[in-house]
Amino acid sequence: MSGSPSSALTLCLFGPLEVLVQGEPLPRLRSRTGQWLLALLALRGGREVERSWLAGALWPDSSHSQALVALRVTLADLRRALGPEAERLRSPHPQSLALDLSGAHVDLLAFDRAIAAGE
Repeated sequence: MSGSPSSALTLCLFGPLEVLVQGEPLPRLRSRTGQWLLALLALRGGREVERSWLAGALWPDSSHSQALVALRVTLADLRRALGPEAERLRSPHPQSLALDLSGAHVDLLAFDRAIAAGE
């Protein structure tokens, strides 16, 4: 995995999703949906995302209430797997989530910054 080995959290979204927490692979999650949730939050670059939108996007075949329950279960699983980096998953408002990316390395966001800078 290429990236910034000094980052406490590294997400490689190009190719197969790879996540490092303090240099170690993210522990196994109950389902891949947890990884997709992490990727969706990372792609927002630290901005808030509505829980309802996330639930609908990740569980489109479930009822709204079932999807929100699945989101809560997936968040708990993701927080467990992130360990010391779990505090990055924030809920600025009861209806939203955000991923704090300060000090993290996300390859796709670094690529976007390089393109914007003309590099």
